[in-house]
Parts: sequence; structure tokens; C-alpha cells
Amino acid sequence: VEANNDATISAQTGGTVNFLLPLGSTARAGMVIARIDAGLTDAAVEQAEAQVASATAQHNLARETFERQEPLFRDSVISALEFEGVRTQFIEAEAQLKRTQGLLRQTREQAAYARITAPFTGRIEQHFVEIGEQTGPGSPIIRIVNTSTVKITTGVPERYAGDIQEGSSVLVQFKSYDVDDQSGIVAFAGSVIDRSSRTFPIEVQLSNRDGNLKPEMIGKVLLTRDRLADVIVVPLNSIIRDENGTNVFVAMARDGDKIAERRPITVGSTYSGRAVILNGLEEGAELIVAGQNLLTPGDRLDVTSVSTTADAVPITAAATTQDS
Repeated sequence: VEANNDATISAQTGGTVNFLLPLGSTARAGMVIARIDAGLTDAAVEQAEAQVASATAQHNLARETFERQEPLFRDSVISALEFEGVRTQFIEAEAQLKRTQGLLRQTREQAAYARITAPFTGRIEQHFVEIGEQTGPGSPIIRIVNTSTVKITTGVPERYAGDIQEGSSVLVQFKSYDVDDQSGIVAFAGSVIDRSSRTFPIEVQLSNRDGNLKPEMIGKVLLTRDRLADVIVVPLNSIIRDENGTNVFVAMARDGDKIAERRPITVGSTYSGRAVILNGLEEGAELIVAGQNLLTPGDRLDVTSVSTTADAVPITAAATTQDS
């Protein structure tokens, strides 16, 4: 199990760490979760703002002077040399204003680097530094995780790859952790096979609003290849495969006795110790599941137990042979 959102956030500037949101705290997206001492940076921002204010005033004055002198130059009241000096001052003032504005933007970006914010809503899971420690650009500071949705990455054998598509429903079991089975959705189905395992990667997403699923848990993903209704299902160990083909033995009533009868069958899908019987066995047949390997057709039977399973139609019976 992996968190769908798991981020380790690093510093983009150097300095002393002076704030960390406590472990276990929930942070909303955009909330400050760590801060690096920004004293010098804040002072630099104030200085850059003052420089912009001064350059703006100089630029306004130069522009007003230029606008007053321009008609005088056209009327030949002032010389070309005098007007060129005024125009040059205006151009220089405009360039200086742009330089100071660029410096202010850069300084504000540096100040923003000192405040580390949450990229998504999540829980603070790890601190990589302590308050008061020095850090540098690129050093990990804090880890935030959101487990409201989790994912499981696994592989599907190549023979089943065609049965799985993005959006398919799956069931995930966590028997080792006393967690109920979870329904999930295939969010990604890879199209390139892993050469070492001969499987296609898939990613399953699970809702985890109750928080029961924890990162690094191991689950078993059950993929539904087909849904079968109104079919005969029998225990795999009741099926006999030998020189006579694939058969089962059933108990048939005859003259007040139970007689063993061999039935050729066709087996369909198998799963978890059970098999679907496509033909050769009808609903309600008394299927022999113990001692059947010792039987021959026509043997009289001593039925020792009869039971039914919740999802299998045939009745199962243990049997032994008697002398005829």
C-alpha cells in the first residue's frame, strides 16, 4: 500500500529553521508547514521596495520634465543639445525603474522560499531537521502524506492481461492485518511487460476515508476475469483424472442402496480449490468427495456424511465401498 499523495519537501534557500508544523498535524493545501529564518531576506525586500519607490519618483520627475521640454524644443525655445539631455535623463530613469522592479521581484521570490507550504492537504509524517538547525538549498525539510486515497501496485500475468482494463473493479484482501476486504478500481493498466516477472503492471486505487489502510501494508488483489451465474461448482479434489478421462463419482439410489456411478465431465474455470462443471453433472447430484479414488462403477456405498456449501449446488458425500 502506498499513499496517493506523499511528498518530501526540500528547502530552496539556506538558513536557520525556525518553525515546523508538529508531527501528526493536518495541513491544508497552501498552509505554511515550515519556515526558514527570513530576517535578512525581509530586510532585503524592504530595501528593494524603497529603491523602487525612489526610482518611481525619479522616473515621474524625468517624464514630467521631458513632457514640458518637448513642445519648447519643437518651438525652438531650447536647443537640441538641451532637449537631448532631458530625453536621456528620462530614458535612464525608466531603465533604473525597471531594474529596481526586477530586483524587487527576485527578492520577494527569495523571501517566499523561506516559507514552505503544503502542496496538498495532508498529515505531517516526518521532520528531517529540528528547529534551530541550519539547512541549505535542496536539503529535505518535512514530509507530508495524504492517505485518504491509497494505491497498490502489482503485476498481472501475461495470460490474463487482456482481461484487465483501466476502470475495472477489483477486491483487495488484507487478512494479515484484520482489515475488511476493500473494493478498488484499476487506475492504470500497463501495456509494457516486465521482462523479469512476465507480468503487466497495474495500479489499484482504494478509498481510505476511515484510515485503516496504512502505507507499506501488503494486500492480495483479486481480479474478476468473468462472472458466472447458475453454474455447478464442485471441490477440485472430487475430480478424478486418469486413463478414463476426467470424471467424478456420484451416489445413485438403486433397490434401496447407494451405488457409485462414474460421470464424465467437462471442467471450466477453477479458483481457490473449486471448479466449474460445464457439463456431465446436474444440480442436486450426490457428489462423492472422499474415497472416490477407491471406487469402481457399481460399488455399493456406505454414506458417512452429507453436506452442502453456500455457493455450490451439488450435494457432497463421503463414501466407502462394501463387498457386493
